[in-house]
Order: sequence, then C-alpha cells, then structure tokens
Amino acid sequence: METTEVKKERVVAGRGLIDFVFSWSLEDVLNSNFYKGKMREIPMTFSSVKEYKESFILPLLEETHADLLLSMESLPRAPSCEIISVKRITQDYKLPKDFFYTIVLKLSKVKKNDAEGTYEPQCGDVIAITDAKPKSAGDLDRSKMSYVIAIVLEVQDNLTRLSILSSKPIPLVEDKMKDIKSGTLFAINLINLTTNIRIWEELKTNVEDHNLNIIRQVLQTNFVDVENCSICQHHLKEKHSSAYSNIIARIRSSELNESQKSAVLRCIDTRECHHQNSVKLIWGPPGTGKTKTIGFLLHSLLKMNCRTLTCAPTNTAVLEVTERLLKTAKESMEYDTYSLADIVLFGNGERMKIKDHDELLDVFLDYRVDFLEACFFSSSGWEDSLISMISFLEHPERQYGLYLTNRRVEDYEEDKDKKNEVLGKGETNRNQSEGTSDKSSRDKKDKKGNKVLNSVNVEILKEKEEKKKVEDMLSLKAEKKQPKHEEEKEKEQAEEDKKCDDFLTYEDFMKKRFGCIAERLSCYIVNLHTHLPTSFISQQTVEKMISALDSLNSCQKLLDEVVSRDEPGGCLKFSVARTECLEVLKSLPRKFPVPEFHDRWDIKKFCLENACLIFCTVSSSATLHAGRMSNALELVVIDEAAQLLRGTMYDSYSFINIAHGKEEFDNKHSLKNMVEVAVISEIVSSLHKNFIETKENVTIGIISPYKAQVYAIQENLKIYSDDDSSDFTVSVRSVDGFQGGEEDVIIMSTVRCNGNGSVGFLSNSQRANAGLTRARYCLWILGNAETLIRSGSIWNKLVLDAKKRRCFHNAEEDKNLAYAIAAALVDLNQLNILLNIDSILFRNARWKVCFDDAFWRSMVRVKNNELCKQVLSLLEKLSNGWRQPQKGRNVIMHDKISSQLLEYYKVNDQLYLVWTIDIIQENSNHIQVLKVLDILPLSSIAELEKQLEILFESYQLDKINRCKYKCSDGDLIVPMRWSISNGNAEANLVQDLVSKELAALDLTDD
Repeated sequence: METTEVKKERVVAGRGLIDFVFSWSLEDVLNSNFYKGKMREIPMTFSSVKEYKESFILPLLEETHADLLLSMESLPRAPSCEIISVKRITQDYKLPKDFFYTIVLKLSKVKKNDAEGTYEPQCGDVIAITDAKPKSAGDLDRSKMSYVIAIVLEVQDNLTRLSILSSKPIPLVEDKMKDIKSGTLFAINLINLTTNIRIWEELKTNVEDHNLNIIRQVLQTNFVDVENCSICQHHLKEKHSSAYSNIIARIRSSELNESQKSAVLRCIDTRECHHQNSVKLIWGPPGTGKTKTIGFLLHSLLKMNCRTLTCAPTNTAVLEVTERLLKTAKESMEYDTYSLADIVLFGNGERMKIKDHDELLDVFLDYRVDFLEACFFSSSGWEDSLISMISFLEHPERQYGLYLTNRRVEDYEEDKDKKNEVLGKGETNRNQSEGTSDKSSRDKKDKKGNKVLNSVNVEILKEKEEKKKVEDMLSLKAEKKQPKHEEEKEKEQAEEDKKCDDFLTYEDFMKKRFGCIAERLSCYIVNLHTHLPTSFISQQTVEKMISALDSLNSCQKLLDEVVSRDEPGGCLKFSVARTECLEVLKSLPRKFPVPEFHDRWDIKKFCLENACLIFCTVSSSATLHAGRMSNALELVVIDEAAQLLRGTMYDSYSFINIAHGKEEFDNKHSLKNMVEVAVISEIVSSLHKNFIETKENVTIGIISPYKAQVYAIQENLKIYSDDDSSDFTVSVRSVDGFQGGEEDVIIMSTVRCNGNGSVGFLSNSQRANAGLTRARYCLWILGNAETLIRSGSIWNKLVLDAKKRRCFHNAEEDKNLAYAIAAALVDLNQLNILLNIDSILFRNARWKVCFDDAFWRSMVRVKNNELCKQVLSLLEKLSNGWRQPQKGRNVIMHDKISSQLLEYYKVNDQLYLVWTIDIIQENSNHIQVLKVLDILPLSSIAELEKQLEILFESYQLDKINRCKYKCSDGDLIVPMRWSISNGNAEANLVQDLVSKELAALDLTDD
C-alpha cells in the first residue's frame, strides 16, 4: 500500500496582520484617510473577553498603516542594500500566497549607526524589493519592475542571508527562473512589525487557551477594587506577626506621602488575599510620584521574598524603574552587593544600551550568566582558584623550586629546538668532521637534558595541576571589560612578560604569582556573592568571603612592602597575615549547592527561577512565559507611567534650575536668556534621539512669556520645525499663543535671572496658570531659582514646592546640559562664570580638573559651540582616566622638561588641547591634578612651551617625578596621592636579607 507524505505548511507568526499589510496597494498606503470612517470608539465596558480583544484589532491595523505611511514619506533616506542573490525556498513555496525566498545582501560596507542609510536587517522588517533606489514613494510604481513588499522571517550568516515571505512573486526571479545578477535588485527597509505582530498574536489567541481570569474579573461591569478582605485580614496578622509588622512599620515610617503609603499598603494586603479580585491600580496625574511609589512597593515585596515580575512599555521605562528599586535596595544592603542576585533585569542589552548604565550591570541577566559561567565552567574557575591560592600560600618555597626547574627545562627544550633548526638549514657541503663534532656536542647536551628531565619528572607530574593554575595570569574582570580587538595586544604583552620572566628572584616570584591568583580569586569572590541567589549562598559565607577579600588585600600590600624594602620587619608581618589568610580561605566552600549546569541556557534559567524581582519590557515578558519557569511568579507589576527620557530630572514634573543664566534685551526691548535657549535645545535634541530609537510619537510645546525668547528658541530649533516626520512635533509659542493648546511635553522658559528678584509680568498668576496647565504627560520648568524665590510671587511658592516634593534639579546634574551651558557662556563671553564652572562640570570625575584663565579666554575668542562641546567631552574622558595612545599625542619632541610634562591632544584639524599634570596640597596630602592650560593651533604651541619652560625649570626634581608618575587602574590612569608626613620615609632593608626571610616562610601542615 502506498503512503502519501503530507507536507506541513510553514507557519508564520502574525500571518493575519502580515496579509493585511500585503493587501494594501501603494495608493492605499499613501492615503492618510484610509481608515477614516472605519474606526469606532473603544467602549468603556465589554460583554466578553472576545469583544475586548476584537475592539483593539482595527486600532492596531490603523497604527500599522500610519507607520507605513510615515516610512513612505521619508523613503529617500530609508536604509537600503543591494541584493546579490534571490532563490525560492522550494519546500515552502506554494501558490497562491506562500512566496518564500532566500535572499543574499551585499553588506560589505555595513557599519552600525551608519548615517548614510545602510541596512542592517532584523526579523520582522518590512522591506520593499525594487530594481532601483526610489527618490520618492511614487518611484516604486514607476520602475521597470513593480515593487514587491516582503517581511524578513530569519536572518543568518552575519546579516547577509535572509529568509523572507513576499506579497507576490518576485518578477525578475520568476521570469528567468535563476539567480539574479548583482546590481539588479535592492531591499529598502520600511518598518519593523515585531511588536505589532506580538500584539496581533495576543489579540487573536483563542480565549480558552490562556488563563484570563484577571482580565475577566476586571471586565465585569460590577468590578470593584475592594480595599480589604475580611477573611484574610484576620489571618494576616497571625501568619505574619513579626515579618508583616516590620514591613508595615517600614512603610509607615517612610518618606512617602500618605496617599502613596496607602497605595503600597493596599498592594501588600492584596498579595496575601486569595478571595477577591487581584488587581490594584496606582494612579495619579503627572508628578505625583507613581514610579517612586512602585519602586518602594517593589522593595517591600523583595523584603517579603515575593516573586514579582515588573513590566514597562519601553526600555527607557524599564531602566528607570529598575534604577529606582536598586537605589532603595542598596541603601539597606548590609554586605556589599549581597542579595543583588535576587533581582534580574531581562531584555535586549543592545536596545537597552546596557553598556552605558554601569549601575545596572550587576543585575542584568546576560552579564550575570557570563560571570557565573566563568565561575563554574572555567578551567581556572572558583574551585581551582581557591585551591591554587591555598596551595601557593602553604608551599611558597616548594613552588618557587618547581618554577625554577620548569624554567630550566623550558630553556633546554628551546635551546634544543633552535639548534635543530640551525642544523636543518645548514649548508649541505659542511665537512664531515664539523658535523661529527656538532653531533657529539648535541649528544652530550641531550644526555645532560635527559638527566635533568628524569630528576624532576615525578615532581612535575605531582605539581602539574598547580602549575597550570598559577600560570594563568589573566583576571576575569579585565577579560570581560576589554573589547575583542585588544586580544592581540594581550598576546603580545604575554610574550613580552615571558621574556622578562626569566628566573625571577624569589620575592618577585612571590609578588607576581600571588598578585595574579589573588586578583582572579577576588574577582570570583565578588561575583559569587553578587550573582548567586541568597537561597544558595548564606550570609555567614558572604561574611567569610568579605573577610577573605580583606586578608588577600592585606597580604598583597605587605608583600609589596617587603619586595620594595620599604617596611623593616615586613616579612614577619607578612607571615602573620598569610596564616590568617589561609585560615579564612580554608573556611570558604569549594562548591555551592547549585544544580549541574550544561550550558548557558541552564544558568539563565537558574537565575530567572531563583530571582525574586524580574524586570523587563512587556514584549520581553513573552520570553519568560515561553521558558516555562518551574517557580511561579506571585505578582505582576506593570508601570505604564513611562518616561520619555532617563533620569529623575525628566520625570512627569520638574523644576530645572539654570543657575548661570543671563537675561538680556533684544533690539525690540523684549527679554531673552540664551543659556535657557541652549538648555532647551539640548533637551529637545535628546527627545528627538529617543524618538528615533523608539519610534514613540511625541509632541513638544515650548512656552515663554517673552517674544524675544520665543524667537530665539524658534531659531535654534528650526531643524525640528523642518522635519518631515509628523510623529515628532515641536511648537514654540508665547503664553497667549498656547491658550487652549495641549502637548505631551511642555517646557516652560521663565527667562528672568537677576539679583533683585524682578520678574515683571511673569508674576501674573493667570499667565502662569495658562502656561503650567498645557502638559498631557510631562511639565518641565526652566528658570533661575534664586530670582524666582526672591520675587515673592507665585513663583516663590512653586520653586519651594518643587524642592519639597523633590522635583527640583540643577541643570548641571545632566552632563549634556552642563556642556550646553558652558558652550552658551562661551558664546556670551561670560568669562567670570566660566572660571568657576570647573567644579560643576567635573564634580564626579576621578581627576580634579583645574583651568588656566588662558584656556577660557581662547574658548571665548573662538566662539564655537560645537568646538566647546567637543573640548569638554574630551576633558570629561581625560578627567575619568582615559588617555590617548602615544600616536596622536605629543606633536613636538625635544629634550626639555616641557616635553616630559606637557601633553598635546588633537581636537580638530586646527586646534590642540594643551594640558599637564600638576601637584597641589590638599589637607595633609600632595595629590595629582589635571591642569588645562590652553587650546591652540599647532603654530602657537612652541611659544607656549618657551613660557612654561621657565616655570618647569623652577620645579624640584621631587615634584617633576610626581608629575610624571602614572598610577594605573586597568586601562585607566588615576591620580596619585602622597602623604606629606610620610613623603621622605625610606627603608634600608638589604635585598639578600629580604630574600632569605621570605624563603624561610613555609606553613606546611605537620
């Protein structure tokens, strides 16, 4: 009997939505009124879950259509790429609509974030396939080949090979039935449907296939958010007599206002109730602290060990609420970063730009998996490193002997290989007697070498494992932080170290090996108590680990002192410290009760299943559901109060203090403040960048009571007024011009900045009210707090209220705003302010930055805002320890002192930043500071050198050496500090005495 094999039809997620998109003609897409009259208002009540879901289908289609229309309007700038090959996917290709193809793109010049529109494909991309790059939407129908719409289903081979589904057959391929020739087709990226497809799939899911009890309850017409459950309220106090009381007491004593406390308490009670509706809503107008309240609620749930998933609609919002929680959690942490493993941030690290948020790396899932993988999978992981350090401290002399023996063997083998190589390349006509002589010599050396090998063979086998561990000279953290392009440098450095490693002295061997093992072990200690959930590592173990860290640091310090002969009697101190260190290391567990991991996914699943709080976007939460975690979540918290920009300064309501503004009259006797204009321009620029990344619509209204300020802002924001995008709009008007208007974000510029509190007609409460009530979501007020407080008007109350509600911020808190202010002051020639602004710009830097007056005079003379920001950005990197490689640094070389102390960094083709390291006295210390001297063209640097040479010649040798001294922290250069009292301390230990004392140390157990 014959059997017929039935071919399975390929299933594409969101096929219904995709078919709708494919059905739209170009005329349909370009019709902005395509859905006009088809939409109906979403009702307030629903008779069923099915009706609830179906009511959102048309709005989703309308939104998808609007996105596609917007992409058509900017088609000339759309990312594009040449297609070099198109083939049918034979097993899936089927009429009438399954047009599956594999296409290959020419991506040789692709660069991330390329401004020229090169295309980096992603799954879910909707692309137009055409035989020519269109200059407008109309060109799609005017080319020889009618365009084809397709969606990207898979991306392979480093972004070059794509699996696609097209709306119709691709003509050139179907006509010729073979591969196309290079240059005949292009892929034009239009939109990405991934999020829309996820929504579509959820809306179209059978209501019987999912647990929708919560939605059913909320949709009931008689749904009431009941405050308390009488059944649970009685048992609650008995069940949690101590723990529950502590949480309640903490909430009541917090800095939350009464409304916020009440909201948190209701949510805590809801968690304990199993008899009523399990949905709570925390709501309020902008600026009432909803996200702050959620952060406090989450910390309370963490204390109660309640597994909670927290979702937000955007990556920005997720990062913000995670930061809020972390800030609160860290304030109550008793042991360093212990218990952070109970918190997980989950999502796409690239889209989150997680590398820009160091404070979140300890809770980001992918980084956690990296660290735990290194701890448990690495050949020199936690257990091996711990054993290696214990062995090293117990038998230092024995290991040094092994080191010397192995070095001799290596040298012998190396010498033997070299001689064999020379013999192999020798002249063929060499006489027999010379050859015999060489052979005899080699035989003697072979015998000698064999004797050495035989004598140490047993010892080498015995210590082989330890040798492997102690020779691992890399630190895990350094390995994680260094980019891949530095691997070559590491190899070169390793080769150089090997050359310098020939027969280290005993004390140098001790220092080097101890340092390398201690660095790796310390890294694992920190990673384990940070990234292992609290249920797998006890508080007592963490206490011992922290004690071990202190012991390792103490031993390292004492060993350094002994080797450098700075501390008489140091060997005895090191011996005591070593004994203590061994004791605490032996008390640490070699293994932890974690399950057996086979791969990264096992570790990831382990982290998610044992986390108490999980943060992700709403879309990422689908991945968690697909993972089928065995440890169920108890609560889901959804933060819909998403922010447009990160940072508390950009919460729903903020007063942003512009301390260094300057009010001035224009030629029509109206006031303006160009510093506020610069700040507004920077804020709008950030909002636009966020819009480009997220594609989230935003309308911005900028209000000022003064016409001159309105004109100045309009002039600065002209680029956004000319933007073709209708989803990012900026409107700048006077207070009167905004009567009755409303925008998503309102930025109000108050302009006034003077010492006497004069605010003129700004004090009119009606005008103030008209300006302050125009925001849908965010209201940000810019002004000089001191002036407004002194005015005694309604603005006095507003500023004080903002401070009371913690909505008051100094503009300089945002680095980009600080740069914008500095650039504006340069443009205004406000030298007196600039000379004192260094502490504002670099208050959080690792280096103290001092400016010479000549630098600011040069900046004022140049008067170039972009150059100013460029220079300040360079200075920020310098102040945090970054240094240019030697290439591109000092441009003039000679043997004078200035060539040793001065640095010249190229800013652009014309100008160089001239700086040096200076020494200042601070309290009882001498410290290195970064002194910025000037910004000059190359031709003027020689003259500056002559002037400074006189100053440098007056320096004592001690000061010159301190200026030249470089203290490294990884790849960064950090400032050195010398105690004045100990500056002349000298140690007179003799080298051989140190060696003798160190060699005598051996803690072998009897």
